[in-house]
Amino acid sequence: MVVCLLPSVSPCLCGSLFPTRQGLPARFAAGRYTSGMDTRTLCIVGILGFAFVGVLNSLWFGLELKRFVDRTPVLASRLDMMRFKKVVAHQMYAALVQLVVLSAPIVIFAAGIMFKVLGGTDFLFIIIPSVVILVLAGITRRWETRAKTIPAADPEIEAERNTIVHTWLRKPLPDW
Repeated sequence: MVVCLLPSVSPCLCGSLFPTRQGLPARFAAGRYTSGMDTRTLCIVGILGFAFVGVLNSLWFGLELKRFVDRTPVLASRLDMMRFKKVVAHQMYAALVQLVVLSAPIVIFAAGIMFKVLGGTDFLFIIIPSVVILVLAGITRRWETRAKTIPAADPEIEAERNTIVHTWLRKPLPDW
């Protein structure tokens, strides 16, 4: 039989370790985590931490896009197109990261509800950061629209811009 040092897990007859009915879920319900931190506090810190990362992600890449559209009134050269591709690629990667980062608080909240660590009023820890992120998304949407419709100096650059914008809108990853 295997001896376990963790109090929330007990050994079973086959020698493997599995949580017992009184183990991990009971520990969550009691409001204590193995580090000694209150489990509700840990869940709220996780929810707000991921929301904070989401806000930072939105600000960082939103401001990068704003700087590009402010400094580039017209796509006039190959250098402008290279910078446009780089900014769009960053936007695409940031969007994928944002999907993961903003899904995590919902998963943490659902687990907290399931283990009876969080209550209904704790939903405010999801709603309030979501409002902030939605406001930021509304602001950055204007910069995205400006970038997607940025004028091109000649038809060749315009065609390349349209191809990049199509990829930006329709594909998860850049293909250039």
